Amino acid sequence: WTSEEEEEEEEEERRGLRRGVEQIVEDLEELVEGVRPKLRHLLSESTLKVAKFTAPKRVVPPSVDTSLYSVRVVSDKEKIQLGDPLKIEITVPKSTLKSRDWIGVYPLGDNPSSDVTTRRSNGRWTFIDGSHTTSPSSASTTPPTLSPSLTLGSTQFTPIPGNDKLIRATLTLEGDRVPWKVGVWECRYHFDEGYGVVSVSDAIEVGVEEFEWMSGDGEKERVTERLVEGLGRCFGRPITPSEDLWEASGAGIVGDAATVRKAREKMSKRVVYFVKVVFGIEFSERVVEFVRTGERFGERIYEAREVLTPTAAGVAGEGKKDV
Repeated sequence: WTSEEEEEEEEEERRGLRRGVEQIVEDLEELVEGVRPKLRHLLSESTLKVAKFTAPKRVVPPSVDTSLYSVRVVSDKEKIQLGDPLKIEITVPKSTLKSRDWIGVYPLGDNPSSDVTTRRSNGRWTFIDGSHTTSPSSASTTPPTLSPSLTLGSTQFTPIPGNDKLIRATLTLEGDRVPWKVGVWECRYHFDEGYGVVSVSDAIEVGVEEFEWMSGDGEKERVTERLVEGLGRCFGRPITPSEDLWEASGAGIVGDAATVRKAREKMSKRVVYFVKVVFGIEFSERVVEFVRTGERFGERIYEAREVLTPTAAGVAGEGKKDV
């Protein structure tokens, strides 16, 4: 054989080896995808059984008529915008109302059972008396009782015409207590400081209005304007283009340097996620610390867009194609 024929044979063997490896990888991927749903189901079922076994207080007493409870999100919009406050209307029977009943907000499908909650709310919760200074199951103060005027803590209930057994109130969650991730969520009403569920809301969709990129003059200013509006949503107050975002994210935080740093990092994650879902560009979480202001961040977003898709940011050039 010639050296050329030997090289061709070796190349064919290498190609065959690559095809074999690729086929094995594909087979493994199919196997994993097939097993994954079953593993998730087994994990959910196991978690639920452990939760019920280890925490009897999570179960709603049989004497409580759960059909009399209801919880729903009140909104005139089909989709709730990311960061918007959640107005939650609850209807409860006076006879079994507990001041330590509480509402939690969870990703839809995160909890396998409608009777008991087994996942953490990660801060997205409130007692129905309007307090949320302690976590459920660790209250250290004497809970308030329903007054003759139907007030419970800071929550004002109102009677339901024609029904003297039920009362209704509206609670508002905002800031860190609302979902800061695009997706479908649900509210769960829990009984008396535990994790037994008496009512689950309909699914609520949290979305965001994506930035519509255009070409032409003023695009950079449009980016900054949209960003600053979103920063105000993230921080829960108006933000100016020249304001120091890193300093603002630690303002008002009580604690040591590590606590302040943690709060700043948490806000940075929120801001970076907002930029990702609105502008379609992903940055490191440390960008807030370095760019400092909304004006500079807007420039970074615009420049990143230019690099990724030149003509989409209004940059003309020879040989470039529209996207």
